[in-house]
Amino acid sequence: MSTTKMKAADVAANVVEETLAATRTTVETAVKAGQDVLQKNLEQAFAMTTDQFEKAGGTMFKGFDDVAAFGKDNIDAVVTAGNIATKGWQDLGAAWFAFAKGTADNGVANMQALMAVKTPQELVNIQSSFAKSTFDSMVTESSKLSEMGVKVTNDALAPINARVNATVEKLSKPLAA
Repeated sequence: MSTTKMKAADVAANVVEETLAATRTTVETAVKAGQDVLQKNLEQAFAMTTDQFEKAGGTMFKGFDDVAAFGKDNIDAVVTAGNIATKGWQDLGAAWFAFAKGTADNGVANMQALMAVKTPQELVNIQSSFAKSTFDSMVTESSKLSEMGVKVTNDALAPINARVNATVEKLSKPLAA
């Protein structure tokens, strides 16, 4: 392979690396900003909810302490769910970027192999092998990423589901009595 072709492959690999690094930084910044906004909004919602319960007299609850504890537990559940989701989506993003990098590396390696072929049959064999391995990899990774996404969603919703159940239980007690 000529030096020019090697340099072009190295440049392509460097571009992929730089793009992945920039994208990773952007995703991490966006996730952090989202967490900060979520925390601020949750604090405001908690303050507004507390205010409304104070104004309404808190007939469903025995006192302000119950309201505050109940609201705090709800906010803690939402924050926990947010943290679980953030960590899960970071893991999912890392897995996706690893897959993308591997695919790009395989593409560069395939291109290098194609540039070194001596016969049309060799070209067909290399390209067929590359296409099959790329398809198999895509199916496997798609399934893996899909399973990760479902798990992240289920894990993140678990604390919220627990609080919904607690809320239903708490609100149904006065009705049953």
